[in-house]
Amino acid sequence: MTTRVLLPDDFAAYRDLRLAALSADPAAFCSTHEREAEFDEATWRARLTGIDGRAGAVIVHDLPASPMAGMLGTGLVEALDEATLWGMWVRPSARGTGVGEQLLDAAMEWCSAAGLASVELWVVVGNAKAIALYERCGFAATGAMDVVPGRPGVAEVQMRRQLGTRART
Repeated sequence: MTTRVLLPDDFAAYRDLRLAALSADPAAFCSTHEREAEFDEATWRARLTGIDGRAGAVIVHDLPASPMAGMLGTGLVEALDEATLWGMWVRPSARGTGVGEQLLDAAMEWCSAAGLASVELWVVVGNAKAIALYERCGFAATGAMDVVPGRPGVAEVQMRRQLGTRART
């Protein structure tokens, strides 16, 4: 099993994985398959180097029988000492195998290497499995809530983890 950061030349494989995620679990994302299927090559390449014009990375985890079994994006936010996580997804066939934890570990390493103090993410209210995973990996709810962009009536909660901490239960 390996975890790796995708490079801009990996855009076609990333595009296929992201579109598969949007098709399989549309409620987990703030975008749609239809929207992203229209992206051009430059957009896909740019997503592999950052988020909203700030540095970032897309990390994938490979299993022997399932290359690119899961993905997770990370990138700097306006606060220069914090990163955000986005677009986490694990193929249904790889769920329960530790892929999610491996992706989160790799993202924390990327953020630590960037000298960041904390990492935040937003998760849809009611996504109990994802929330439990994030809690096992040291994230805690901040109390902040918002509406998922483009999905009126769907709430999300913010979670944060200070780097250098890992609470495994």
